[in-house]
Amino acid sequence: MRHDGGRGDDVGIISTAKRLWRHPTLQTWISKTEFDVHQIAAKLDEVRTKIAAVETELSDVVLGSVLDGDDRATALHDRLAKLRTEQAILEQAAEKAADAEARRVAEAADREAASRRRAAAQHLGKAKREVSALVEAAAAVQDHYSRLVEASTAAGLLLAHPLRDQLGHLLEPYRIQQLTLVELHKAGANSPTQLVDRRMARAVGSVEVFHTGHIPPLTETLGADLEAIRRALSPRPQEQAPVPAGEGGVTGVAPGDATQTAPAPAPADDQVMVGEVSAAEPVAHPDPLVQLWGGFVPASARDTDQPA
Repeated sequence: MRHDGGRGDDVGIISTAKRLWRHPTLQTWISKTEFDVHQIAAKLDEVRTKIAAVETELSDVVLGSVLDGDDRATALHDRLAKLRTEQAILEQAAEKAADAEARRVAEAADREAASRRRAAAQHLGKAKREVSALVEAAAAVQDHYSRLVEASTAAGLLLAHPLRDQLGHLLEPYRIQQLTLVELHKAGANSPTQLVDRRMARAVGSVEVFHTGHIPPLTETLGADLEAIRRALSPRPQEQAPVPAGEGGVTGVAPGDATQTAPAPAPADDQVMVGEVSAAEPVAHPDPLVQLWGGFVPASARDTDQPA
C-alpha cells in the first residue's frame, strides 16, 4: 500500500502487517508517527526554501515594479504571504506530530519497562525456588558427606596392623574432604558459574590425568580405595576336602556332618597373610592402589599375633 498524502509523490510505503512505514530516503522501517514527523519536516524545509527564493526575487523587482507601475511586486507579495501561511500551518502540524511521536515513544518505553518488570519477577521467582532447592541439596550433600566420613573413620579405627599402616591414610577425613571438593569441581567443570573452582579443589592435580586432563569421578578414586580395603579384609576362602564315597558308590559326607572341609595350610615361617595374599619377604599387596601408596608389608610391621 502506497501512502502519498493525497499526492502522487513517492513519500513512503506502509507495511500493513508490521504497521510500519519505510522512510523515503533512509530506507528503514519506522512508525507512523515518526513517518509523519519526517514528512512534515520535509514539507517545511521545502516551504522555507520557496520563501527564501520569493523574498530574494521580491527585493530585486520591487523598485522596478513601483517605477514601472506593473504588478510583479504585488504578485510576489501575495505568493510570499501564502507561503508564510503554509509555513505556519506546517510548523503547527510539526508540533502535533512531534507530540504524537513523543507519546508513542513514552508508551513503548512503558510497555518495555512493564515487560522487563514481568520478566524480572519471573526470574526472581525462579531464583527463589532455586534457593530453596539449593538449601535442601546442600543439607543432603552435607548429610551424605558426614556419614561417609563417620563410616570411613570407624572402619579405619577397626583395621588391624599392618593393614592400618598400609591403607589407613586412605580413610583420613582430610583426604575425603579434598576428594569431595574435586568431585564438586568436576560437576561444574563445564558451567560458567562453577561453585568450586580449581583453587578450592587443591587435590585436582593428584587425580587428574596429565595427558588428557580427565578428572576421574569420586567412585573411581575414593570408591576404589574403599573397595580395595574391603577386599583386603575379606578372609581367604577355604578349600573343600573330598569326601569318601558311601554305600552304592555315591559320594557322601561323614555321618553327622553336613559338610567336611580340609583345614587351610598354615603359612610358612617366612610368609605373612594380607587379605587373600600370601607372599614371601617382602610382601607386595596385589591391589595397584595400595602399591601406588607404597603398599608393601615390611617384616617389622607384621602382626605376629594375627591368626593365619
